[in-house]
Amino acid sequence: MKTTTRFGFILLLIGIFAATGNAAPARGNEDLITALLNASLTTFYSDDGAADATVTALATSDPSHQTTSKEVRAILDLGPRCIPLLIAHLDDRRLTKARFSGGAFRNAPIQVPLGHICLDILLHATKGRTIHIENRWWDDGLGVGFQPKFYFRPDVLFGHGGVARMRRVKARWQRAYKAKKISFEYPAWLKRG
Repeated sequence: MKTTTRFGFILLLIGIFAATGNAAPARGNEDLITALLNASLTTFYSDDGAADATVTALATSDPSHQTTSKEVRAILDLGPRCIPLLIAHLDDRRLTKARFSGGAFRNAPIQVPLGHICLDILLHATKGRTIHIENRWWDDGLGVGFQPKFYFRPDVLFGHGGVARMRRVKARWQRAYKAKKISFEYPAWLKRG
């Protein structure tokens, strides 16, 4: 009887771990998020019309080449494993060094929450019609090219219901990931290495 009980317990544990899959980020990967939080991000988001700033593309002295911070690259280098890690932090309200200027904050830029930085990386490191809207080259602005229910603005915490919005977006990303409706794609403009 003891062998049967142990075998059943082992099967139960295997089932629990299999059910969680990659949904829980590894502890070592949490250090990457901490590094991202503390990074000297120079990204300046704005709703100036173009609104095309991203932590995944920083200008260099060579106009034909873009790069990113070592903290962002370390997360991207996880490959598909970065997706659940970033999703887990979509509702993270800790403030980063990235800035946002727009609306009420046009003349007094604010710090951007880590959740938006994670969202920014996710949007540029995934593919799938569930989230991405194809062929929106004629349109410009914050969130253009992405399904609105999977996006929130950099100033989300300063509006009514901001935290709840972050949580709803996070839950949608979790469902899309679990349903395999999104997949990883290393940003084409970043050369690996």
